[in-house]
Amino acid sequence: MYPLSLCEVLIYVCSEKWYGEECDYECETSSNCSHCDSSQLRCEECRNGKWGEHCSQKCFCLGGAQCAKTDGRCPDNKCAAGYKGPSCNISCDGGEYGPDCGQRCGYCAEGRTVCDRTTGECPDRSPNPRCQAGYQGRKCDEKCDDGYYGSNCAEECGNCFDGTGSCHHTDGSCQGCAAGWKGTVCKTSCSSYRWGPDWVCPTGDPRCATGHIGLRCTPCDPGTWGNNCVLTCSENCVKLTCNVTTGVCDGGCNSGYTGGRCGTGNIIRVTRK
Repeated sequence: MYPLSLCEVLIYVCSEKWYGEECDYECETSSNCSHCDSSQLRCEECRNGKWGEHCSQKCFCLGGAQCAKTDGRCPDNKCAAGYKGPSCNISCDGGEYGPDCGQRCGYCAEGRTVCDRTTGECPDRSPNPRCQAGYQGRKCDEKCDDGYYGSNCAEECGNCFDGTGSCHHTDGSCQGCAAGWKGTVCKTSCSSYRWGPDWVCPTGDPRCATGHIGLRCTPCDPGTWGNNCVLTCSENCVKLTCNVTTGVCDGGCNSGYTGGRCGTGNIIRVTRK
């Protein structure tokens, strides 16, 4: 017969309402664990909004929904604004914001990577502009209103050709200038202008070439001629029409009149016997 040796087995159990390998987590006061098993040295139920080992991870689900308390997954895999990833615990990269980081930052003055990852707002740099030239709004994702451009959208567009007063929202450039204006932003007035496809500003007056009038310097209406079309064709012209530049009756004179503008009448002398 052999002697029987008994091994001593020590079983450690945390005091009630404490858990963890060092019994250093307290259930009642912990902001993470709502129910623990002191004998198993573990938390069995995380508080709402928490997940993971010792419930130390925070849920970031869209609308504040509760995530899975084991792996942090959100309902329908929808993350709160500013977060992405399977467990919605990865912050948006620079230039991203919103739910699941699905939106792109606007044109912040300091670049398109510095907006708030949650709201998309660009940093307030008062008194310096928040946005790059040509953009406005807290997110700097709105172009300037029609008719304005530049820093803080404070500059008014010049006299652009399209007639709407609109220009490029960043630098104010026009596709072309309205008659009477020149320059990239069409804010330099001409002393006069002439009719033509390039809207070239000539020198001298009147502003339109003789026989033309209006913003586009179109030819005078029938029956008128001269500078700014203020002269009337002679009533002795056939059909009352004349050359818009010279006033000459191109169709000839009515009976009894002669001259380029039909201003001379024929005199009939009567001799008495």
